[in-house]
Amino acid sequence: MSMFVLVCGNVFDGLSDSLTGPAEILVEGNRITEIEQSVRRPPLTQRGVSDPLGR
Repeated sequence: MSMFVLVCGNVFDGLSDSLTGPAEILVEGNRITEIEQSVRRPPLTQRGVSDPLGR
């Protein structure tokens, strides 16, 4: 199963009226499993960085 962490500035959780953050989102397979200020990390061999802005 693939795992990755999204590092976010602000997050809209759908529950509160305002944005929260900074936050990290752990995705395992095709499911979000954790949203916290700091989440557990996947093993080093599965780590990767994706910059949606192409920097």
